[in-house]
Amino acid sequence: MTMSARAPTRWNVAAAKARFSEVIARAARRPQIIANRNREVAVVLDAATFRKSEAARTAAEPAARLRRFLELSARLRVKGGGAFRVPRRSSRRSPFSKARDL
Repeated sequence: MTMSARAPTRWNVAAAKARFSEVIARAARRPQIIANRNREVAVVLDAATFRKSEAARTAAEPAARLRRFLELSARLRVKGGGAFRVPRRSSRRSPFSKARDL
């Protein structure tokens, strides 16, 4: 950890262990990075920031996106909207039908 007038945000493991209460207190103001042999291994966050991060991560997962889509679709159907026409398929030439010279 480097000492300066500004609150440090990076700690080595030994310093973080020795001053754990201070790490926790400072995490309330800004994330605290824990490094082991100059490699970042952990971040200490305040609980509110962690919860927001977890909610955003969970919302971005495919199952959550599908669930949200289905919920919105159901609401749209209840309101009587959402009808759209799918155009009929038309014949077209397949780019894979012709043998290619190797």
